[in-house]
Amino acid sequence: MFTLMGYHKAAISATLLPLQPIADPHVTVSGNDLTVPELNQIVALLCVGGAPTQAQMQSPSLRKLIQEDIPAYIATEVCTGAVDVIVDKRDNPLILTRSEKLNGLTIHTTDGRIFVWLADGPISPISGDIRTVKCTTGHTTAADLWENLALTFTQTLPAGRYAVVGMHAHGTNLLAARLVFVGGGWRPGVVAGAIAADPGIPMFRNGAFGLFGEFEFDQPPSIDLLGTGVTSTEEVYLDLIQIRVGR
Repeated sequence: MFTLMGYHKAAISATLLPLQPIADPHVTVSGNDLTVPELNQIVALLCVGGAPTQAQMQSPSLRKLIQEDIPAYIATEVCTGAVDVIVDKRDNPLILTRSEKLNGLTIHTTDGRIFVWLADGPISPISGDIRTVKCTTGHTTAADLWENLALTFTQTLPAGRYAVVGMHAHGTNLLAARLVFVGGGWRPGVVAGAIAADPGIPMFRNGAFGLFGEFEFDQPPSIDLLGTGVTSTEEVYLDLIQIRVGR
């Protein structure tokens, strides 16, 4: 299992500047600190923003050896085309200490952002009879906040239980999207495209990032969306495996 969180700061920075974790109902954040939850292993990182020139993750456990520098960035606040700059640690996660404070820092102009994916261990790919279904939200969301919305499936799912094994989302000003399954818990997610022509990032599709979660056909997940401005015309594609037929 894994979950997605973000950091953001709207400021000019000539030295490494701590970003603030984006307000989040499923983890503990305070000031510049994100408290490491039960999922305590970093499996992916991404820095985007206003011309970033350095980015780093800091925590007491990382400091025992070296703090983790993020070696690549997207120089604008658009995640479209993020394929080559996501730091992929699915096979060799950075292990943190639970309940310690995790900080994200950048040097940037105007805005700095870091996305961090935490998991309970290395990510194991999933294969099977994977099918993709399109969903919409029919809603506009505000800037710089996770906003939870209902998903509307464009097809009727046959009765059964489904595993989500991939996702892609795009929309005007959209940065990231994550799923919220009935009953709460972790919020697995992906960075999003700002244009409909963005095909999604292969590491988040078709089982490559493992299991996002499971749901009953009549209790689908909702979605958290995060944008740089007011977002609109969102479309979400879920990669599914039917793991049980009928009720």
